[in-house]
Amino acid sequence: MVHEGAAALVLDVALAEANIHAGAVGVTAQLTLRFHRPIPVGCELRVTSRHDSVNGRKIFSSGQLWMGKELCVSAEGLFVAVPREVPGAPRRPE
Repeated sequence: MVHEGAAALVLDVALAEANIHAGAVGVTAQLTLRFHRPIPVGCELRVTSRHDSVNGRKIFSSGQLWMGKELCVSAEGLFVAVPREVPGAPRRPE
């Protein structure tokens, strides 16, 4: 079985990318995962993610990890926008 931490890593990056493409760049503050079924090692997976909304500095997104038509993991993320002048802050690609 695939370790849950690996699924969390993939979804954290996917949610962050969805936010970046929507122009809402931030750092992960909270990542909530729900594991619907085990993921066997070596299977092909599909990741979906979307930017949901912004409320002040809070950025919300969600995503899923699928094996075929079966939902394996769903995620909800809360990201916090970081001012550009903060050293090391994530940047939107130019």
